[in-house]
Amino acid sequence: MELQVAVDHEGEVRVDLARREREASEAGDALTRASVALQISQCDARTQALALMTLHYCTALQHCTADFEVSDSLQEDKK
Repeated sequence: MELQVAVDHEGEVRVDLARREREASEAGDALTRASVALQISQCDARTQALALMTLHYCTALQHCTADFEVSDSLQEDKK
């Protein structure tokens, strides 16, 4: 559940940063735009890391579920 909260938060941050970048661009503020662009890049990197963590989590869960099913099948075979 915490992973989903982190993903959602990064999405909200990304939307806010995109808005700030657009405003800086419209105002002609190159320094602020460059700063926000760097923050967007960092946000995107965090989002990719969270996506990778999600994949690892799902793979581990799938592996555990498969092991549990094999264990149950072996238990039934012994009966």
